[in-house]
Amino acid sequence: MNGSDGLGDSEDRRVIDLSLDGAGGEPRPEGPSGEENLIDWPVRVGDPPRRAEAFQERPGPQAVIDEALSRGVVAVVATSSSAPGGTQLALGSFETACRSGTDLTLWVPAGSRESVLSTYALARTATTPGATAAPGRTVERARAFLAWLTSTDRTWLVVLDGVVEPDHLRNLWPSGPHGKVIVTTRRPEVAARGQDHVIVRTGPFEPAESLSYLSTRLGTVGGLPVGVLDGACELAEDLGRLPSALAQAATVVARGRTTCSGYRQLLAQRARSHDTWMPGADVRAVPGGPGAGLSGGRPRSEPDVDRRLLAASCLLAMERATEQDPAGPLPRLLRLIAVLDPAGIPENLLTCVPIRVGLLPGPGPRAGRWSTLKHQLRTAARIGAHEVSPAAVRQALWQLHRFHLVDHDPDVGVVRCGALTRQVVLGLLETPERAVLVRLAADALDTTWPDNETDPVLGRMLRSNASTLISADPQTLWLPRPHPVLALLGRSLAEVGLAGEAADHLRRLAEVAAELMGPDHPDVVRIRQEIGEGSAPGAGRS
Repeated sequence: MNGSDGLGDSEDRRVIDLSLDGAGGEPRPEGPSGEENLIDWPVRVGDPPRRAEAFQERPGPQAVIDEALSRGVVAVVATSSSAPGGTQLALGSFETACRSGTDLTLWVPAGSRESVLSTYALARTATTPGATAAPGRTVERARAFLAWLTSTDRTWLVVLDGVVEPDHLRNLWPSGPHGKVIVTTRRPEVAARGQDHVIVRTGPFEPAESLSYLSTRLGTVGGLPVGVLDGACELAEDLGRLPSALAQAATVVARGRTTCSGYRQLLAQRARSHDTWMPGADVRAVPGGPGAGLSGGRPRSEPDVDRRLLAASCLLAMERATEQDPAGPLPRLLRLIAVLDPAGIPENLLTCVPIRVGLLPGPGPRAGRWSTLKHQLRTAARIGAHEVSPAAVRQALWQLHRFHLVDHDPDVGVVRCGALTRQVVLGLLETPERAVLVRLAADALDTTWPDNETDPVLGRMLRSNASTLISADPQTLWLPRPHPVLALLGRSLAEVGLAGEAADHLRRLAEVAAELMGPDHPDVVRIRQEIGEGSAPGAGRS
C-alpha cells in the first residue's frame, strides 16, 4: 500500500488488483475463552455522537422507547431526512444504560453490513477473555459475539444507529434473554418479519419545546437586544421546528446581535434571492413525512415548512461561519466533508497532506488533475505554498461545529455531518467541483490507509468513507485511470475476513468498468478473473 516515506507509490499503482487471497480458509481456533469475570465490567464499545447543545428532552417518544425496552422488544426509531433526531433519542437510552450499570453497552454505526460486522467483531474482543483481534476473522468473531449474546447472563444494550437497508441486518439481529435493542433508521421496515418490535416515529419539536430551546440558547448570551426572542414562535414555525435548523438559526442570531424577528427577515430575503432548496424534494413538505408521529398519523401541531427556508438557514450559517476569513480553508473543507461519510470521518483524514494542500486558497485544481499526492506537492511548490496547517484545519472544524454545520468531537477524533447541511452543500456543488472533491478525498484515503490495519475502528471508518465515495461518484474514480482507493477498499475487506463484501465490491467495480471502458478492457477482464478466484469456499456472503 503506502511506502514508509509517506508518499507511497500512487503514481505507479494504476493496475486494479483486488484479489481475495486470505479471505477464505477454515476458521482458526479463537483461543482460550477464560472466564467472563476476567473482564472489567461494565464494558462500553463504540463512540456515539455527543449530546446536542441545549438538548431538549423529548418525554413522549422517549417514554415509548423506554416502555418497549422494558418489555424486551426492539425499539425501531423511524426518522426522515426532514425530521431526524432518532440518534439523539437512542443516545438518551444509551446513556441511561451506561449510568445504570448495564454490563455491555454497544453503539453500532449501522450504515453498512460491513460496519455492523466489524463492530460486532470489536465487541467480541472486548467481552471475551482470550478472544483475538487478529485481522481476517471479522465474520467469525461477529458470529461468536451474537452467539454470546444469546447465552450470557450479562445485561446488555445494542444500538444499531442509521440502518440504511433491511438486508444489512440479515442474520445479524442481536437477541438474548438479558438484552435490549434500539434501531434508528429511515426504513422502519428493517425490523425482521415476525420480530416483536415497536416503531417510534420522530417529528419536530413541539411549539413549547421550540420556544424553550431558543430561550435556553439565547437567554445566556450577553449583549443581545432586550427583545431577542421577539418572533421566536414564528421563526420556529418557519423552520418546521426542526432542531438542526433552530440550532443554526440561534447561532446566527447570537453572532449577529439581532432578534428572532430580524433573523426571519434575513431568512426570507435569503430564500428569495437564492433559488435553492433541499434537493430531491417538493418545495413545501411536511417535516415528519408520511405517518409522522407516535400514533402513526401526522400530529395536529406539526407545521408545513418551505424547504427553501431550511436551505436558507443552512446557507446563512455557512456565510456567517466564513465571513471572518472568506478565502480561508473553511468553505472548501465543508464541501469536502459533504462528499464523505456523514456518519463519521476520521479527523486525521481531514488533516492529512493531500487535504491540507487541497485547502490552499485559490480556485482549486481542475477535475482529474490532482490524482496523486506527488502531483499535489509539486503543484504546491510551484505556487510558492506548501499546505494549510493542521491547526488551521482544526480551527475550521471548530468554526463549522460552532455554527452547527458539522459535529466535531476532538476527544475521539471524529467529524459527522447532519443530513440538512449535507443535502444543501451537495445541492450547491457543480459537477466539475464535485469530481475534484471526490478525487481529493480519495487521494486522502490512499495516503491515510495504513499498510497494516491494527486499529479496527479506524479501518471500519476508512472503508465506510471509501464506500461512500465509490457509490456516490464511481465514474470520477475510474477516469482518466482507476484510482488506487478502488483496490484499497477491496483489499481491506478481504484482509479483515469480509469475503462476501469484498466479492460484492468486485462485482460492482466490474459493472462500472465494463460500462465505462468496455467489456474487453484489461482491467475489466482482470476483475472478472479475481471474482472467479474469489468464488471458492469461504468467499460467499457473510
